[in-house]
Amino acid sequence: MKCKAAVWKSLLVLVFLFAGLGQRVRAQGTFSLVIGQPSPPPVFLVAHGDTWWFHEGTNAPAPGWQTNADSSLDGSWASGPGGFGYADNTPEVALVRTPLLDMQNRYTTFYIRRSFEITNEVAPQQALRLVMDWDDGFVAWLDGVELAPRSNAPGTAGTEPSFNSTATTSHESSLGNNLPQPAMTFSLGPSGARLQPGTHVLAILGLNQATNSSDFILVPELLVGDANPSGVVNGTLLSIVRSNSVVVSGTNSIANSARVLVDGIEADYDPGTGRWSRTVSLTPGFNRVLFQAFDSAGVQLFATNREIVSELVSTNIGGTLNGDISLRSSMGIFHVTNSIRVPSGASLSIGAGCVFLLSPGASFDFTASTLSASGAESGPIVFAPADGTTVWGGLIGTGTGAQLHGQHVETIAGHLELLNGAEGTFEDSYFHDYTVSSPAIIHTLGDPNHCSLTLRRCHVNRYYEMLCQLSTNRFEECLMEYPEQGGDGIDFDGGQPGSFIRRCTVRHGRYTNVDALDMGEYAGGEPSRGVLIENCLLYDFVDKGVSMGVQVDVCVSNCLIHHVDSGIAVKDLSLAGIYNCTIVSNNFGFHCYNKANPASSTGGGFITNSFNNILWGNTQSFELLNGSTLTASYSDFQGTSVPGAGNVSLDPTWRAAASGDYSLAPTSPLWNAALDGAAMGAAFPVGAAMASSHPAFSSLEVTGDTVVLRFWADSERAYSLVASDVPSGTNWARVADIFPTPLPRTVAITNGIANGAARFFRLATPRLP
Repeated sequence: MKCKAAVWKSLLVLVFLFAGLGQRVRAQGTFSLVIGQPSPPPVFLVAHGDTWWFHEGTNAPAPGWQTNADSSLDGSWASGPGGFGYADNTPEVALVRTPLLDMQNRYTTFYIRRSFEITNEVAPQQALRLVMDWDDGFVAWLDGVELAPRSNAPGTAGTEPSFNSTATTSHESSLGNNLPQPAMTFSLGPSGARLQPGTHVLAILGLNQATNSSDFILVPELLVGDANPSGVVNGTLLSIVRSNSVVVSGTNSIANSARVLVDGIEADYDPGTGRWSRTVSLTPGFNRVLFQAFDSAGVQLFATNREIVSELVSTNIGGTLNGDISLRSSMGIFHVTNSIRVPSGASLSIGAGCVFLLSPGASFDFTASTLSASGAESGPIVFAPADGTTVWGGLIGTGTGAQLHGQHVETIAGHLELLNGAEGTFEDSYFHDYTVSSPAIIHTLGDPNHCSLTLRRCHVNRYYEMLCQLSTNRFEECLMEYPEQGGDGIDFDGGQPGSFIRRCTVRHGRYTNVDALDMGEYAGGEPSRGVLIENCLLYDFVDKGVSMGVQVDVCVSNCLIHHVDSGIAVKDLSLAGIYNCTIVSNNFGFHCYNKANPASSTGGGFITNSFNNILWGNTQSFELLNGSTLTASYSDFQGTSVPGAGNVSLDPTWRAAASGDYSLAPTSPLWNAALDGAAMGAAFPVGAAMASSHPAFSSLEVTGDTVVLRFWADSERAYSLVASDVPSGTNWARVADIFPTPLPRTVAITNGIANGAARFFRLATPRLP
């Protein structure tokens, strides 16, 4: 048997060093993860580059052409290397090794055949596969028996089209210039008795759509192999499997581990060797699988996710769309082979559960056109790299008529961009693993026409920065974390009046010159004006919490800012109003100066009004340089006396500062010290619900003796759920622990409550894991 080794992607082995997962270290060790099992490579019975016999369709070949011996072929047959056709574009020409320079305007059918020898019997359970790259139609036979399915060929199965037939519709090859289609693999079932020792013939009739067609391509291969190959594509960001289940396995050397759970179900685990495994059932489309390790007491030691796409059916798309198009998950996984362009006035509608696998550089381009992506919590719309690793392009809206609207959308290794008047609204969406500096993971550039971007309950993770230039930006309930070196969590350049950042959490900017929020000017010209920052949680940045650039006008209200360099920096003639903020454990609380000319006696920043703020635990409460000024009242400044009504210097007495809870303890002297007798500092909770300073319940459902509690809580902290049967809570009992888990949304806890005795619930004070 002819045997050529196919090139298959290797298994992915992810090794997690436990100290690097964003959680406090409980134990040392590693956790490895392998997706899929190796399978023997398929055997090529016929390869496209082999030498084939071919007949031009100016007339019909002699009967028996699908089965006769090569030696019986008449003089109308010639031979040449596989890869037949012609094209009018350079990429598609690369598929052709035997060019058909006389086909255009002469004939529409082309006949090819290849004989091959089987020397050893093929096991009946081995699977046959036909791989085809073609333009526009074909019918294939093995030893005179038609192989299903025929593509774009006239007539019924079992009948041979006439020599002057044409393809019933068009089909582009993998390198075509209009809606190209990747080469397709057709499963022909078990080989059974079809591959007995001896000579066999693969015969194919190719059809063009018209004599004047600009191209024709015919590139076939025939393979035999394992009936159930793993076929797993393992990238650094996700895996793609072509089945509804997959074996996951690995080793776990994390100290004190007693159990490994996969999506909450016990895996086979040997603590002695550390080996674990489990077969995971997958839903068609996108799956996010949770892996956890626990000790014998039920304490979580480790958790991570792996994204797996189950591809059972696929559809290929690309190029310019005609009119309004609607895509649904029933069409399978969408392979985007080149950029999709939605022309002016047209719309693209995408339903819940759709998954798009994009080639490197491929984008969705909307020029004065519309995207409506309506995902669901249980069925997000996912845009991801086709190889699981490589950056693709973006969702790009251009022009005043461009409108991009999405809910429950997830982009992996791609970006969102609005240009020249485009508008976008995205809710409950997740943008991640895109560290390219330009264009940024979320980018607006309103030149010459200003853009508008609204984000609600969105999560941005592992990215360079968000850059919004000359646009009106409305961000609510969003979490941004882990920006890369050189970027910022959120950067406004020329933010327009009416822009706001409200109830957002921005965290973990662990590189020099990375700010949580950078409010600046566009290209040295138009500044950010009338921007409101309120109810936000900003922490863990090497540089500033809020940075105000040249002549910006920003209000900061009811925010908690801690563990940064400068809580709020007001620079270069900028104006700031700061109210009801808690600014703690930083190098500077307020920092006002002239960055452009530090030696100048003027040009600093101005806090024109501020009240009800707490600045405590900072190395320096504030610094005013270069003629900067501070107007403050009813605020608490540690270690200094600041002119202004109601200003004090009193220890706030935090409720639980060690666990990140900077709310006032019941004994705090600041409860009635603010303007109008209110409490000083931020009113909690602040930040995005998914990473809030304090957890909050959203719903409670009771069915029999089961209580399902849904709540928002910080993904990086652990909580205890406690219950009581009396309102006073004098007998609170712990009923569950809520562990830090990657990428949580709303968390569901189900507990059997005997006789419905427990009717009152609360989440205990958050504690760091």
